[in-house]
Amino acid sequence: MKLDPQEIVRANEYIENNGLRVTHFRYYNLDGTYQNKGGMTVVWKDSKPGRLFTISTALCNESDIFSRNIGRVLAVQNYEQGHRVQLMKSNFHTAYETICQLFLIEV
Repeated sequence: MKLDPQEIVRANEYIENNGLRVTHFRYYNLDGTYQNKGGMTVVWKDSKPGRLFTISTALCNESDIFSRNIGRVLAVQNYEQGHRVQLMKSNFHTAYETICQLFLIEV
């Protein structure tokens, strides 16, 4: 997938203007290095402890090479289009830690 550079700029502006956070998750090889294919990008709007926060994701097929830019743009588009899920943030975990626990990623 090829992106228009203006779409990358627009997505980054949307993230900044709406107070969103972004993280990327990739798979590891047995030797501890990142795999080039597959992965996931998550955008979220943080909240106070004990409150709901909203996330949206973009998944990269395991046969495609992972791109942070494509993941960010697609996750933002999903967020804008209302493809969102709300999660509860505990008093003891950050939103990032909650996302990692949900997707079984060690922090």
